[in-house]
Amino acid sequence: IDQVISDYIKRKYSLAIGDRTAEDVKITIGSAIVQVKEDHMEIRGRDLMGGLPKTITISSNEVTEAIQDELREIINVIKQVLQETPPELAADVMDKGMI
Repeated sequence: IDQVISDYIKRKYSLAIGDRTAEDVKITIGSAIVQVKEDHMEIRGRDLMGGLPKTITISSNEVTEAIQDELREIINVIKQVLQETPPELAADVMDKGMI
């Protein structure tokens, strides 16, 4: 997910950010669902056009949009695993949840 956030920012803003910055974005404003009250975060990185440092502001809904495909893939894999899970274990998962 961090790589997807980094690629999204590179593609949309022509800004190169590091893994740590992408992780911070994910933790601080990342969400699996669109937020009614958007959060914003300033991100610093290297402008790919000029090579100089640049700061942009990104919203939580942009991050949600960027990670949707990966979240769908994760959900599909979880569904497949649960479909192959023995009924007893599936019942435990429903009762106690997953961590």
